[in-house]
Amino acid sequence: MSYREFPDYFADAETSWPEADYVVYGIPYDRTGSFRSGTAEGPRYIRRAAWNNELYHIPTGLHMESFKIHDYGDLDVSNKDTPEEMVEKGYAFAKQVVSEGKIPILLGGEHNVPMGPVKAVAEAYPDLVVVQVDAHLDYRDEYDGSKYNHANALRRFVEAVGADDVAIIGVRSMEREERAAAERDGVLAHCHTSFDVRQLGIKAILDDIFARFGDRPVYLTIDIDGVDPAYAPGTGTPEPFGLTDWETLEIVKRCAPNLVGMDVVEVCPEYDNGQTAMLASKFVREALFWQLHAQKNGHKVPVVEAKAR
Repeated sequence: MSYREFPDYFADAETSWPEADYVVYGIPYDRTGSFRSGTAEGPRYIRRAAWNNELYHIPTGLHMESFKIHDYGDLDVSNKDTPEEMVEKGYAFAKQVVSEGKIPILLGGEHNVPMGPVKAVAEAYPDLVVVQVDAHLDYRDEYDGSKYNHANALRRFVEAVGADDVAIIGVRSMEREERAAAERDGVLAHCHTSFDVRQLGIKAILDDIFARFGDRPVYLTIDIDGVDPAYAPGTGTPEPFGLTDWETLEIVKRCAPNLVGMDVVEVCPEYDNGQTAMLASKFVREALFWQLHAQKNGHKVPVVEAKAR
């Protein structure tokens, strides 16, 4: 791939830490990948792709100059770290971000990198709900000898917020034992497969989810493989029959008003010509614009006093 030279931070994230409302950060980690490696390069390529985006947002009429965003850079994490060490570093950093009233936006990396941040955000927002976009159920308790594998993501999120406070959209791959565990724990009832989306439509799915969640704070975790590989081929474990880019955008729009944390993970730049990183960067920008749009129409992000769950 050939690019012009651009700064190494997320486009327009030029506000100092003290003044920022949002903090972008990367966790370049893919030690537990089970199919195609390379998602550790995701943060760098998502940042680079963001420089292709225009500052003006057509649907809302808003401009990037309205946002105060700081890009911290990548955490001091590498594949030399154990998954447990990586998760602890992510937890400590996100805890600092939310303790200062800022919204953390994580670029990954594989899908274990949000485990620490989700826990930190859940501690700050006791009524937090997690919306997960994913091709895979990710509900194994342990995989390949670790509880912090990318195949355990939803299991750890449920531990952070509870089975009734998650929704997963786009699933089309799971193991039989994994399904049984999710059904036993009451998680499967909140799993909306890509086949459900195809049959019912994304609006009906989202109406159902937010009738349950109401106006509570939301953490949105986007595993880019939830999107069909026709739109997002650059990922570690692609699965056909997925969500469209438009359907995923609708998820982002519905989550945005109450968004208090977000990540986009599993971008594997080696396997495409940049379109997956571009899509990931757009999802981040869309979340920002639609949150501000809601605020300008009188909506207030449901910030609550930080305390232990």
